Amino acid sequence: MASSSKDAKPLPLSATLRDLAVLRVSGLDLSSLVPTPATFIQAARSAIKVQIWARLVLLAGSWRV
Repeated sequence: MASSSKDAKPLPLSATLRDLAVLRVSGLDLSSLVPTPATFIQAARSAIKVQIWARLVLLAGSWRV
């Protein structure tokens, strides 16, 4: 059974600050984990094309007698 949001406990501030300090020391560039707008748009267009082709295939299959 899933717990309700009022039962959830927030992260302690000390744990959050520790995690942020670890990220800072690690030198990880978090922006490298986020796709660029151009990459995102290209992926979205590809996904839309796949959905359109899938629907066309389904429609073509339903026309068979």
